[in-house]
This record gives sequence, C-alpha cells and structure tokens, in this order.
Amino acid sequence: MRCEEVRALLNDLIDGELDEEKRKQVEAHMRVCAECAGEKRRLERVVSLLRSLPRKDVPVDLLPSLRGSRVGVGVRRLVGGLATAAAALLVAILIMPLLKQGVVTEKAAERFWGAPAVAPEAAAPKSKPAGARKESEETNASQGVQSKGKQPPSSDGEKEAAKLKQDSVREGRYRKWVRGGAEHRSGVGKPEAVATAPERSSAPADAAKAPKGAVGKPQKTPEKTAETKAADRLLRNAARKLAERARFKGKVERRDEGGLRKRQRARLSGRMKVALFRALVKGDAVDGLMRQINAVAEADQLITKPKVKQGKDWIEMELTTDERGARIIRALIGSIPKGNTLLVVRFRLR
Repeated sequence: MRCEEVRALLNDLIDGELDEEKRKQVEAHMRVCAECAGEKRRLERVVSLLRSLPRKDVPVDLLPSLRGSRVGVGVRRLVGGLATAAAALLVAILIMPLLKQGVVTEKAAERFWGAPAVAPEAAAPKSKPAGARKESEETNASQGVQSKGKQPPSSDGEKEAAKLKQDSVREGRYRKWVRGGAEHRSGVGKPEAVATAPERSSAPADAAKAPKGAVGKPQKTPEKTAETKAADRLLRNAARKLAERARFKGKVERRDEGGLRKRQRARLSGRMKVALFRALVKGDAVDGLMRQINAVAEADQLITKPKVKQGKDWIEMELTTDERGARIIRALIGSIPKGNTLLVVRFRLR
C-alpha cells in the first residue's frame, strides 16, 4: 500500500473500524515506513487528549432560543421583500399612465426606476436576412435625419450619433451604387459601356492591318539570326568536348582495371610465400586433427580447407592462410600426441 492510502485509513484503524485484512496491510506498511508510524502516533496522542477533556452539559433553554432566532431572521427577510415589491408596484401604478400620455419622459422614468443593467444597444440583435437588415438601416437612418430636422440635438453625444447615422446612410447608398442595385440605379455605367464598345470592335480591324508574320511570333532580324547561330555553335563544341572527355575517362578506367586484374592473377598464380611445417605425430590422432582444422576453416574466412595426401607412414597437407592462421594450425598440431607418423604441412601465406 502507498503512504497516502495508509494515512487515509489511520483514523479508522485508531477507532477499530477496519476489517482484519485492511488492518494487517496497514500495520505491515507501518513496520517499514517510519513516517506513517509517526503519523499514527501523533493521531493517537490527539485522540487521547480529546478524550481526556472534561465534558460540559448543554443548557436546556439553548435550543428554543436558537430556533427563535432563525425564525426571526426568516420573518424579517420576508417582510423586507414584501415591502420592496409593494413599493415597486405602487411606482408602476403611478408612472405608467403618465408615460402613455407623454407627460413623463423616458429619462425621468429611468432616473426614478434606476438605470437598466444592460444598455439596449448591448443586447444581442436578432438575426435578419440581408435585404431586411439593409431596409431597416435605411429606414432608421432616414427617420433619424427627419427627427434631426424637426428637433435639434440637445447635447454633443446626440450630434455625434446623428452624424454617424448620416455617414452610414451615405456609405450604404454608395455601396448600392457600386454593386448596381435595383433601388439606387444610375446611368453612369452606360456611357462607359458605349465608349468601350468601339474599342472592342476596332480590335479585329487592327489585327487585319497587322502583317501575318507579326501575329504571335517575334520578327527575326539579321542580328538575332547571327546570335542564334553563334550560340548553337558554342553548344555543339561543348557537347563534343564532353563526349571526348567521357571516352578518355573510359579508356583510363579500362586500363586501370586490366592492370588490377593482371596483378591479381600474378598474386594468385603462385607468387605467394610458402612455409613448411614438419612434426611426428601418432597416426590414430590424425583424424581428430583433420576435424579440428576443418572446423577452424569454416569459422575463419582467411583459412582454407586443407588438401591431404597420405602414405603408409607419412601425411602431407596443403592450405592457404595468413600468418595468424598458420600459428593456429601449428598450435593444433602441437596439441596431439607424439608418434612415428611424419606430418608435413605446406602453408601458402597470403
């Protein structure tokens, strides 16, 4: 168990509420964990101190007084809420008829009721189609312009708002004029179309007047022809030089390859160092020696399997290896028992 799990179960362990399996696990953990054991001892001291404190009886009249105080708080809250609701209802009854008759302005009502928590402009507008939204903007802007003519603004903020509305109206009309809308059409684009029409019609005539060689291809001049010929000549010379260089490189490579093959054939034809090794061995141990040499040759690529010639009392072996392999073979021969059979080993050293 982890320390966190054990510390969460310490209170139940002290109170004797753990089952046998949990209790054994917790005790086993505390035997190896000094921190958890110390935490258990601290909790036991706290519990013993709490149990040693004297008990004090609660007065009999305490509970009714607590209940009375709670009831009093609830009654006061209820009375306060009812008084607020009654005052709001009275204000509504007095002001609503005046608002309908236009006697009390909206600002006075706001001053009486208090400013709204959220401004009307901050409320999320309902989604409308694009056409309906444009019409409503134009209607609001026109109404704002008319109201401005009838009643002058009373503050700088209202003047700025009216100016912004006028700018938005102008911008909307300009956008409609650019898009060529049906509501604000004008005849400015028609003369342009008429003016551009002759230019389009005159294009075929210009093409007919132009010479045939000038359509789609640049005209060739003597200077350009001479430059083209010179460039072609340079390219041909460069290609010829590259081909000659490639042929020369191939010849050199073939010559080097032939020389390498000659050297390899000369090295393999018998121009190797030959070393002889003689020993008197027991004839019965030769078969085991041959098996050992063949195993070494299979494991080492630089040692070849020996060619064996055998007589009545002599044995001759020939194999190719290097100095290291020759030392290994000599060590194997020296490990077999001595006898009357002559063993001759011919080493062809690499």
